Amino acid sequence: HFEIPAQRVKDVLGVKGRNVKALKAQSGIQKINIMDRSDPATVTVTGTQASIEACRLMVLSIAAGDQSVIGNVVEHLEIDQRIVSKFIGPKGQVISQIKDRSGAYLEVRETGGGQPPRIIMTGPPDCVARARELIAQFLVENGAAAAPGRGADPYAQYYAQAKLQEAQIHAQLQEAQLQAQLQEAQLQQSQAQAQATAQLHAQLQ
Repeated sequence: HFEIPAQRVKDVLGVKGRNVKALKAQSGIQKINIMDRSDPATVTVTGTQASIEACRLMVLSIAAGDQSVIGNVVEHLEIDQRIVSKFIGPKGQVISQIKDRSGAYLEVRETGGGQPPRIIMTGPPDCVARARELIAQFLVENGAAAAPGRGADPYAQYYAQAKLQEAQIHAQLQEAQLQAQLQEAQLQQSQAQAQATAQLHAQLQ
């Protein structure tokens, strides 16, 4: 097992567990479990050694703010502070509805420093595009406008530290994926050899 910041667990899970499904499909692991009752959260992975390492590197990349390893994109829009509560809605109903309709993960982040809050949209490109359309429609209906945000990110320092390791993580990820493919090829070769040996024995008898 390994650890990630508890506040990044939702990024790893994705909307309706989509990121976890992508992690399993791309790394080849059998099972992944995240315990977020404490900070840092504990991630436990089951599978071959190569698939576990591939999954670990993917999860660390996502926790560092890079979801490109599973094909996701991240975009953001600035939003007027006065409309944030309306955008979230009673008990989060409005933002949840946009999440469900678009399939993208949405989060409103306060940037500080006098900068307006930002809506963070994460997911597959088509889902993020749909979320952007729905948000723009909501803002127009509520007399507000949105523009691509360029405010300071409260996680900027965390991201900067993570980016220093990004190239190394990607290199290790590629190596782990190659090892997993090699193990699979060796397994198939062993199975083929065993089958050929069995056929030879049958012919000799």
